[in-house]
Amino acid sequence: MQIEKREQYIITRNTIAVFRLHDPVYQSRVLEADKEILVEQSPLSIIDHSCMQYGSSYEGRVHAIGRLLRTDKKVPIPVHPAHGVFMLPTSSPTNTNCVWLSFYHIQSYKETKSRTQVSFYNGTALFVETSERSFDQQYKRTGTVIALLNNEHFFMGQSLS
Repeated sequence: MQIEKREQYIITRNTIAVFRLHDPVYQSRVLEADKEILVEQSPLSIIDHSCMQYGSSYEGRVHAIGRLLRTDKKVPIPVHPAHGVFMLPTSSPTNTNCVWLSFYHIQSYKETKSRTQVSFYNGTALFVETSERSFDQQYKRTGTVIALLNNEHFFMGQSLS
């Protein structure tokens, strides 16, 4: 797999995962369908920078989605909802083990010795430090966010009476 190095990164539809690296220069590792990218920004900085690129801030997204879900814990982030880019955190975003995963790239997941193996449509997989139950909750929360953000399209032009 090809490895690139960058100062900054913008999340796109090709982004599969973003996670922290413990390196003096590169703070994040980004997986895309066909390459790996080492980035000087932290994962949270990448998420915020990407949200800003698409018209909001990380804090704005957290506030809006937190109100929809009635929680402010481990909130999925619609980075670029118009293009189907929804990132879900595997733990608290401030936790160094937090991995941000792109919802639509996830093919399946299963627990293996108190960790969860997440498989992606491109044939790759990775282990995240969370139980399958917790991951399943995050996955379903993200699906709920997608449904709530898209319900206006479903009801557009229809009378509800």
